[in-house]
Amino acid sequence: MHTSTRTRRTWSALGAAAVAALVLAACTDDGARTLEGRATATTTPSTSAAPTGAAAGQLVPDGETSDIVTGLDAPWSVVRTGDGSDALISERDSAKVLELTGAGKTREVGTVGGVSHGGEGGLLGLALHDGDLYVYSTASDGNRIQRYELTGSAGSYGLGRATTVIDRLPSNSFHDGGRIAFGPDGMLYASVGDAGTGSDAQDRDSLAGKILRLTPEGDVPGDNPFPGSPVWSLGHRNVQGMGWTSDGTMFASEFGQDTWDELNVIEKGRNYGWPEVEGTGGAGKGFVDPVQQWPTDDASPSGLAVIDDTVFVANLRGEVVRAIPADDPGTSTEFFAGDFGRIRTVLEGPEGALWFVTNNTDGRGNPVEGDDRGSSPSRSRAAEHLHACSTGVPAAPRSHSTTPSTVTRMDHRDEARDFLSSRRARITPEQAGVETFGTRRRVTGLRREEVARLAGVSIDYYTRLERGNLQGVSDSVLDAIAGALQLDPAEHEHLRDLARHQNATPRRAAKVTPVAAVRPELQYLLDAIADAPAMIVNNRQDIVAANALGYAMYADLVAASARPLNFSRYIFLDPQARNFYQDWQRAAHTNVAILRREAGRTPNDRELAALIGELSMRSDDFRELWAAHDVRRHYAGVKSFRHAVVGPLELHFQTLELAEDPGLALTIYPATPGSPTADALRVLASWAATERIAERGRALA
Repeated sequence: MHTSTRTRRTWSALGAAAVAALVLAACTDDGARTLEGRATATTTPSTSAAPTGAAAGQLVPDGETSDIVTGLDAPWSVVRTGDGSDALISERDSAKVLELTGAGKTREVGTVGGVSHGGEGGLLGLALHDGDLYVYSTASDGNRIQRYELTGSAGSYGLGRATTVIDRLPSNSFHDGGRIAFGPDGMLYASVGDAGTGSDAQDRDSLAGKILRLTPEGDVPGDNPFPGSPVWSLGHRNVQGMGWTSDGTMFASEFGQDTWDELNVIEKGRNYGWPEVEGTGGAGKGFVDPVQQWPTDDASPSGLAVIDDTVFVANLRGEVVRAIPADDPGTSTEFFAGDFGRIRTVLEGPEGALWFVTNNTDGRGNPVEGDDRGSSPSRSRAAEHLHACSTGVPAAPRSHSTTPSTVTRMDHRDEARDFLSSRRARITPEQAGVETFGTRRRVTGLRREEVARLAGVSIDYYTRLERGNLQGVSDSVLDAIAGALQLDPAEHEHLRDLARHQNATPRRAAKVTPVAAVRPELQYLLDAIADAPAMIVNNRQDIVAANALGYAMYADLVAASARPLNFSRYIFLDPQARNFYQDWQRAAHTNVAILRREAGRTPNDRELAALIGELSMRSDDFRELWAAHDVRRHYAGVKSFRHAVVGPLELHFQTLELAEDPGLALTIYPATPGSPTADALRVLASWAATERIAERGRALA
């Protein structure tokens, strides 16, 4: 245990969630107490004893953890408002700023207007400066930083007038950066992610993939490295945490891609190599190497705090807090491994406490009762790797081009991790035939060790798989995992697709372009089907060809005159779809499950990824269904419609994938002979001929 003569500290943690409740926890010398010595309702055992590898003089967690506050919804950033335990918390998805009072309660300070949540975007970083609250958030036209006058006092704070510091920063549904902080020089630092376009990180004229430095008013300081530019450093992928030691050294935690996550010492005007280099190996090319790197399976470093020259990093995927001595930054000590799940951010609490925020309810973790929570161990050191973003702000009034808020590809590892963890969470021990012996469980579904035992693999190997690393996995192991998780055929195929793409020979992915037209023979086939709607659809759910009845059945879609004719946009963005589909919820769920399956089969299809990103930004329903990670084959069945011209239709359907035309499928909707629907189709065919629906549809397909 650390025996320095420094004043003994306690450490506290904040729980962060994306969907479910969150909790803040704190640990003290005397066991489970809140920061002010108040008793707490929940105490969680802590692994805070300092590992033998902790450096001399290094702070380590000690004692027990206790909850500080519960009931948060996707918290992202926390800033303290004074010397006590009062703090402000940002909720990513709701765009609310909450106040944590000294009594351990929360109240709403206000809602940041114009926030467009989608994927990793929303209300992100917070920073306080001279009584004003600085806010980093995602708007419809890009990320931005605003300054709010903070009105009132502790227990009654409110948001006053908002002033835009910088806007139109590159944004996406991922890699948004988002962390903001004031440095020891009084300047505002912000991290901006590469927004999915790695090459922009090397472009000085783009603000993507940069750390920015601005005056509190949003101007460019005269001593910035590039005249007239807010860029302080470049070559970053997605910086998530920033902090400074007592001598002014700046540290930043950064997400890598598939190989290495990084801890960097940030220097004025230097280039950190992304996307030319991931991890070390760039020094000989003029780039700055990280002072420490971790495999991406073990890290996903988020929020960062520097306390008494120890750097604490919260880790999402690694599910640990890492403590790094600033004078020996190539070493680190891990705490709380797996005890609290995903850790979003970390900060210094009152009276030497360390607060950390968990992030198990954002659709990627395995929430338990009370998640997300915050914890605080007693004076030793505590740090966790958590997902946090730093964001930079360019100087106003310059305008900067923004990257469209769309996804560019599916991340193989993220999808594998989220898919496996979501399948495990849905299976109860009773369903799997696992005896629990009456023990209290932190998870509602199976534990990792239970899945490993059922599949006949080691817990370490299964943990590696569930963290998204499917490289080298055999088909027999995938089959065993599928059996343990009780995957259906579509889910089993999806898991194999994810593994196949991870194990494919690296090469530049060919751009997949939409099919502009089908072969003439296919159109002849469609036109020969006279009594049933028939159409050919691509993997993005675009209608690329149809017969007259097919276009007539989807007359609302044709009437909208949008190109391409896309089922997914119609279902989620056109209000008329809720009337057209008699069971809209089922149609919506099926459509998302089909897109999820297709994204696993063709993860480098940029048009498909862009569609998913667009729907995630524009539709709450789509975003919720997408987070479920369901996949489905959809080849035959019955569908019920409510057509505006001919009324109710109950149609069988059969879908056939076209072997000679990859990515295309033919669907035919026959009616039962002699049924009211068969009569209605004859009326619909006559109407379609009169209205020339087929001609209009073909012009849009």
